[in-house]
Amino acid sequence: MFRFLVPRFLATVLSAVFHPLLVPSYLFYIVCYQLPGVVLRPLLPDRWLVLGVVLLFTFVLPTLAPACCCMRA
Repeated sequence: MFRFLVPRFLATVLSAVFHPLLVPSYLFYIVCYQLPGVVLRPLLPDRWLVLGVVLLFTFVLPTLAPACCCMRA
């Protein structure tokens, strides 16, 4: 029984970490912070704000939309 729990737990963790709604935020983070020479704008202090907006529009709003639809029905 134990041999099936570890792969299932690992699959659950990997599914949560690499959820398709989070991938655009990861990509934006990698481009802005790991490859700083590629992007000159926005400036470094403003990148957290832009990352927050990207996270809001690519993860938070799509996650809340089905919940709002279910509440109205």
